[in-house]
Amino acid sequence: MSTRDWSTVQSRRSFPTLVWFGAGCLRDLLAALQEIGGTSPLIVTDRGLAVSDSIAWARAGLQAAGILFAMFSAVQPNRPPIMSQTVSRR
Repeated sequence: MSTRDWSTVQSRRSFPTLVWFGAGCLRDLLAALQEIGGTSPLIVTDRGLAVSDSIAWARAGLQAAGILFAMFSAVQPNRPPIMSQTVSRR
């Protein structure tokens, strides 16, 4: 079984609102806002990440740029995958 390196995965989806998520997204936040003409981003996360250094860094960057934003942090965190095992019977 191979493992995937998720540290470089990014994705953009439009539903019709652009949703940008994955590794490095916060680093590109200000550029992304400029690209789409965004003026008031919504940061969606769970309670654990809401108090993380990454979110604090993003909030500080937005505040320093004078950008008003909102944060929704009531998302349920991801659970680790359930490992299944097949038991052979004799």
